[in-house]
Amino acid sequence: PGKAVIGVNWTKSNPNEIAKLMFSRTMALVSPGKPEEMAVAILQILSNQSLAEEMGNAGYERLLREFSLKKNVELTENLYDSVLS
Repeated sequence: PGKAVIGVNWTKSNPNEIAKLMFSRTMALVSPGKPEEMAVAILQILSNQSLAEEMGNAGYERLLREFSLKKNVELTENLYDSVLS
């Protein structure tokens, strides 16, 4: 049910960590100001339907797992607990 995602890395993350994320299960990550990287990512996804489906489905599963109402309530409760204790 999900769609493949291409994102731009705007963080100052460790380059080794970025390399791991370049084509993770859930998204393709490209450098800002590098349209050639975006073009390569788009072409790879468009030319490989199974990759696009796998990335989309994995991203959708991550969305349900990490950004659900239950998860947000849990994070909010933990925040209040840490501030109030």
